[in-house]
Amino acid sequence: MRTWSFVLLIGGRGSRFGGTPKQYRLLWGRPLWTWSFHLAKRLIAMKAIEEVVVVAPEGDVAYLRGCLEPYPWARVVPGGKTRHDSALSGLKAAKSDYVLVHDGARPFADVNLCLKLKEEAVLNGAAVPVLEVNDALKKLENGGILITIPREGLLLAQTPQAYPREELIKVLERASCEVRDESEAWAKAGRFVSLVQGSPKNLKITYPYDWEFAKMMGACYQNATRCGIGYDVHPLEPGRRLVLGGVEIPSEIGTVGHSDGDALCHALSDAILGACGEPDIGFLFPASDDAYKGANSMALLKEVVERVRRKGWQLVWADSIIILQYPKLAPFIKKIKESLGKVLNDSNGVELINVKAKSAEHIDSAGCGMAVHCHASVVMQKIVDAL
Repeated sequence: MRTWSFVLLIGGRGSRFGGTPKQYRLLWGRPLWTWSFHLAKRLIAMKAIEEVVVVAPEGDVAYLRGCLEPYPWARVVPGGKTRHDSALSGLKAAKSDYVLVHDGARPFADVNLCLKLKEEAVLNGAAVPVLEVNDALKKLENGGILITIPREGLLLAQTPQAYPREELIKVLERASCEVRDESEAWAKAGRFVSLVQGSPKNLKITYPYDWEFAKMMGACYQNATRCGIGYDVHPLEPGRRLVLGGVEIPSEIGTVGHSDGDALCHALSDAILGACGEPDIGFLFPASDDAYKGANSMALLKEVVERVRRKGWQLVWADSIIILQYPKLAPFIKKIKESLGKVLNDSNGVELINVKAKSAEHIDSAGCGMAVHCHASVVMQKIVDAL
């Protein structure tokens, strides 16, 4: 029986993309490389592959090994200076008869494509997904003259690509380090490759405009949108600090609580947890635990956001109301939103939080200056299972 490995190449630094290495940029709340890892997880669950080898920048290996510790069938190895070197590193670390070699900058490859490539590789020795060139091709000659290049017979190669592992190692060891992908080395060695119909969805993210297109495509992969509500109340006493949304408000009275008594952070935390089907903060950070005595509630909110993000959830929008008779909060709303935004806004700085303040019109505990009440509602989205 033939065995298969999935070699995931995420060792590049994305110099053409600029900024944070693209494999770690968040696409709909998840690092780009994890989209391809999720594809590998599905193939593992189907028993279509036996192992996953992630080829990463040398300095990131320890971090990624920690991320993948729960998956005994996944390993992380350091890559090299070129794609050629990184591919060889992954191939030599793999143990199976055949490999699917995939570029981690292609987040939308699918299971059906992988299964077709496997079938063709076994029948014909190797398989590569390709697309026909549909656009008119142009080239600038000397002097800025634009000429047309015939597009007939020209193809765009994609990944994953499927090969017998040991044969591909031999081919790459003899090939120049300048080869652009495995199929180039395979062809230069005189080997036959079977062509499989690729998909326009299986784009490679290289330039910033590719990222914008990927964000639009990623919206189609979300598989859940949920709302959550949160509520918290804290009594007020003279001589206490009044902290709301991580901002200390000048006041003669403040909240009583096991932590810092930030009712707004607590309400938002419970709303986020509720939308994602998680326990509330009283369960996660119990008042019976001295570790949380006087705890910074912004830090707890950040921990909540990280908890649900690891499970594939991201915030779409949060709305909140603070009900407090005294002091007046209007002068502090902007500062509160900015404080919360450091935790809740997306990686591009898009504002995802709204904060409103209401007096209680001298009714009930809030109106008598005895308590602060906070309500929050959120919308959360989940795209695919997280790591």
